[in-house]
Amino acid sequence: MNEIFGNHENINPEFLIDSTGKHYININESSVQRKKKAKLNNNELAYIESIAAISESKMISAETQIKLEQERIELEKFKENGKIELEKFKYKLEIKTSYELKIKEMKLKLKEMEVKCKGSE
Repeated sequence: MNEIFGNHENINPEFLIDSTGKHYININESSVQRKKKAKLNNNELAYIESIAAISESKMISAETQIKLEQERIELEKFKENGKIELEKFKYKLEIKTSYELKIKEMKLKLKEMEVKCKGSE
């Protein structure tokens, strides 16, 4: 019947669970087969070392690019700050020159008024 309907119990004797929910692992020493590690030959070792070297060079390249990008950003900030400082200096100089020009104009008007006053006396 199991073959006809496809119903069959899947019981793995290596892993059993009882009604309490505890797991029991039943391992026979003969059923566990250990794989032997194969030694790598020189070609495989060279390939692995070359892949490691390529990965390391890519990491160094990425770190260098990040550093260069950070330096470029800092330089742009410095330039921007320099432009701002230059604009401030130009503005202060413009204000100072306009102030000095007004003072000279006022002094000139004062002298003209003094001359008129002396001339009319």
